[in-house]
Amino acid sequence: MIIIRKQMLYASAAVEAFCAHGIPARYVEGYYLGASKIQDSKNGEVSITGENAHAWVQRKADCRFWKK
Repeated sequence: MIIIRKQMLYASAAVEAFCAHGIPARYVEGYYLGASKIQDSKNGEVSITGENAHAWVQRKADCRFWKK
């Protein structure tokens, strides 16, 4: 879980940096599954665990939508 904590720290620091420069940004957490994990499943079902947890930053682009 140390890697996930680092992602959280880097993402939250990036949000602060973007906002400090007037760039709208937000912190997001979710789960990431690579295409190979889905393709390797026999019936299309996969298990999601804490190892799939991910944190990232989204910034506002063109004042209309959020972009990763």
